[in-house]
Amino acid sequence: PPDPRVVVARSEVVEPGLGVALLIGEKDGRLAFSASAHRGVFQLLEYIDCCTEAQSYLRDQLRLTDFREPRGFLIMGRDREFEDNEHRQRMKAAWNRAVGGKLEIRSYDSLLRESEARHGGARDE
Repeated sequence: PPDPRVVVARSEVVEPGLGVALLIGEKDGRLAFSASAHRGVFQLLEYIDCCTEAQSYLRDQLRLTDFREPRGFLIMGRDREFEDNEHRQRMKAAWNRAVGGKLEIRSYDSLLRESEARHGGARDE
């Protein structure tokens, strides 16, 4: 069963592989989150806040006795967005470190790899 302490949001419903970008390059060479990534991050923050507010209800009424603060995963983009681009890789890793695992950004490809590792099976590219 899904872990109720983990909140997963997709900022847009798209087919994996259509390539909604996580990061965009600014004219000055800096990186920024895409508009879709901004929406996804704030959607997760709202879900996490709602779960935090409802902790006692979730524990007492729904009997999720080990419920504490949930973690969020934003599933967005593909690995190829980061291949051969060390700056993008570092910035994604820095984000994940900065928020201490509470809100993690993952690509569709990493989600598929983790699913394969846990459940086996081949995936289509």
